[in-house]
Amino acid sequence: HGIGSATAGGCNVTDNICRSNTQSGIEMYDWFNSVIARNVFASNGTYGLNLIGPNSTNNVFVQNTFDSNATYQIRMATNGGEPSGDTFLKNNILPSPSNPDSAVYNNTVNKFDFSRNYWNNTDSAGIRKKIGIGADSIVYSPFRLGLVDTPAGGDSPAPKAPDSVAIAVSPSDT
Repeated sequence: HGIGSATAGGCNVTDNICRSNTQSGIEMYDWFNSVIARNVFASNGTYGLNLIGPNSTNNVFVQNTFDSNATYQIRMATNGGEPSGDTFLKNNILPSPSNPDSAVYNNTVNKFDFSRNYWNNTDSAGIRKKIGIGADSIVYSPFRLGLVDTPAGGDSPAPKAPDSVAIAVSPSDT
């Protein structure tokens, strides 16, 4: 594994690159209340993320890139219990060319919030096909239509202010 440990809480894992490991980019067994942000998990031998264990709860995954990992990009599975309450927002989830329909695997009975992620697909039916076991328990809509800016300091410039909006003050407001 690129990053891995058992039973950790309140951790911040940020700005790492976990690439070409023989197993997972990150394996989290019984992690809770942690933030995983702005990381790249790419071209690993199994999963980008392997989230397992009965106490893996209330973790937030934001602005990460899961790209071309061999099997699934994100796997949530039972191992003496089930992860729950974890949230995935503003991530790029890009299955490998050899497994294009293998983005997320959820072998638990729990629902997970995967809204506002980029799936390299703008069709909800196409996104659903990328979710393996447990597709009914993955909430993926609304989803992003373009890549999420994930590198540190990589924020895109703000758009120009609209030129068709004006503020009017009435005499009673003064």
